[in-house]
Amino acid sequence: MQSGPLIDPADTEAMKRRHRWAANDCSGATLIDLMLVVTILGIVTAVAVQTFDTDEMAVDALARQIVADIYRSQSLAIRTNTGVGVAFDKTANTSKFVLADGSDPATQEATLKARPEADAAAVDELVAARSIGNKAYDDGRITAVDFGGASKVVFAADGRAAAPGYVQVVQGDAWLRVRVDDVTGRVTITGP
Repeated sequence: MQSGPLIDPADTEAMKRRHRWAANDCSGATLIDLMLVVTILGIVTAVAVQTFDTDEMAVDALARQIVADIYRSQSLAIRTNTGVGVAFDKTANTSKFVLADGSDPATQEATLKARPEADAAAVDELVAARSIGNKAYDDGRITAVDFGGASKVVFAADGRAAAPGYVQVVQGDAWLRVRVDDVTGRVTITGP
């Protein structure tokens, strides 16, 4: 038994209309279907974002701050044409810009400016420079520092590091290492 209106098979125009109606009846998704899919995707995304590990985000932020300090010291070494670096203090969880001998640039300002190759503006910038970790890093802890046995990385006037090494930072179960290559002066962040 056939349901629906009976159509004369000879009436081809009526058959074409029925065929178009049937094709339109089951063709693709409706607006409501699309809205439902978008809503479900939104809920799944919101849950995924909330479950992203905050320890990983904190340790990543700390590693990036250390990278910024290291690159700044490298830039200052090139601009001032003298050895400049960053000294890390694990106990205080801080860092500071230092000269190659470990001294504070502010105490050596007159000596630095007296050098014939010194640029006074660059020396002033070095003396005024403060690392991000000057007061203490907010998130995470510095747990290991090793630059050829020293707790500081120092860059020569050409931007090369005096020794390769790393700074390891930890927050909760997450950790990262900031590595410095001595040949290229390149700084990278590596993880577990």
